[in-house]
Amino acid sequence: MYKFSNRVIENLHLGVTWKCMLACPECARTQLSNPKIKDLFVDEYYNWEYYKHVFDMGGIKEYLICGNWGDPIYYKYLIEMCRYIKAKNPSTAITIHT
Repeated sequence: MYKFSNRVIENLHLGVTWKCMLACPECARTQLSNPKIKDLFVDEYYNWEYYKHVFDMGGIKEYLICGNWGDPIYYKYLIEMCRYIKAKNPSTAITIHT
């Protein structure tokens, strides 16, 4: 369980990629000519293995993998990440918005 400012964090929102095949006119991503971060968990400094401590902390009841800046189905390690989360805690919910 993780606490922040005396509050227990039970839900975590992850935006894992900037990749998307669409060019929706209202999307902030389409307004940027060259976004620096292609994938949250795979960049020039770290790989997603580095972030496993987030999944290991426990107490998270739901992960929302969202497409605010890209479509999560294009994230290279999406299935591996979901399997890792479920292996750690099978009752944790995973919601994916594309």
